[in-house]
Amino acid sequence: MNLLDTLAILDVTPWVVPSAENLFFSGVPGLDGIGGEINAEWVRCEPMGLSRPKPDFTVGLRRSAFRNEELEKLENYGTPQNPFYFTPDLSFPFLICEAKIGRIGIDQADTENIHSASIATKAIVSLYVAAFGREHEKTKALLGRVFVFTVSHNNRIVNLNGHYAVAGMNSSDDDGDDTLDKLLRQLQELGQHSRDKEERMERLMDQQKMESKEQLERQRKESKEQLEQLTGVISRLQESRDIS
Repeated sequence: MNLLDTLAILDVTPWVVPSAENLFFSGVPGLDGIGGEINAEWVRCEPMGLSRPKPDFTVGLRRSAFRNEELEKLENYGTPQNPFYFTPDLSFPFLICEAKIGRIGIDQADTENIHSASIATKAIVSLYVAAFGREHEKTKALLGRVFVFTVSHNNRIVNLNGHYAVAGMNSSDDDGDDTLDKLLRQLQELGQHSRDKEERMERLMDQQKMESKEQLERQRKESKEQLEQLTGVISRLQESRDIS
């Protein structure tokens, strides 16, 4: 990571993706059990390639989101191929952010986000497969549903994408795992006609305050529903013959 990328993370990212912890301590409701990590390597999952994900910013579920018995069952279930924790403290990430300066940089950020989001989405599907089986209606209902959002940005452009699972009709995987796809949700040009840095930053902040509020509300609803469903799936794991 070069200096310009670092400055983008420090100066721009907080306006594009607000910190869950800061919002929680500011009194925003519905964020219990949700936390974020900066530049944390995903050491507890198997990468889908040579490199291991290390997003600039990740939001997921903390240990406090689960009861002790749920944590015990999930820890017995989790493997690098079917991860539960992606970092030592964060599980099931649902919002991932990468910042890279320049148009080539934002393409690289999109690519890194696709890699990370594919692993995170596959983890949700694999958990349902372990609990209910691949042909169960609850597992099939996951297909086409967005489980992970990613944000790729530079100093001028923000890409907001949703990532979902699709049936792996042409998959060559031995276990028949679902393949993953990416849906472009939003593209916004920032500061294109600004004359100086101060004007660009003011415009960026005004626009992203509105977008961040909408994004936060959407993510809060998604994460709450996801956590409720995960609780039911964990209970099912106790009865599943696939989990010892």
